[in-house]
Amino acid sequence: MKKEMLYYGLIIALVILLVKGADYNLFSKHISTEVYTSVLIVLFTGLGLWFGLRFTSPKVVVETQVVEDLNPILLKTHGISNREYEILHLVTLGHTNQQIADQLFLSLSTVKSHLQNTYQKLDVKNRTQAIQKAKQLSISSST
Repeated sequence: MKKEMLYYGLIIALVILLVKGADYNLFSKHISTEVYTSVLIVLFTGLGLWFGLRFTSPKVVVETQVVEDLNPILLKTHGISNREYEILHLVTLGHTNQQIADQLFLSLSTVKSHLQNTYQKLDVKNRTQAIQKAKQLSISSST
């Protein structure tokens, strides 16, 4: 990240240096105002296009894993929804709430709400107890 910032900083410094050099030549009457303006337009248009393409490139979409070994009878018995199961499965794999939110494209508060609902349905009070209960009931595939 620091290397990239240094790289962009150097590019901007070079552009400013070029503009100042052209400005000096303009005032010493070596080039006309039209040429100076045209060069600036081309320079900043190119720079703007380059930065625009660089920073608006498409984001990489991470595919979520589809869990195949759902136990529908146990899930229905405890009233756990598919989304709650997905979150519980990721919890048993050791993911943090923020990692789960990022992977499932949910907000952090949504993940916390699903976890609280799952805790109530499993009759547990915290994450560790939920993992133990899921393994005990064979709800989680990481048993």
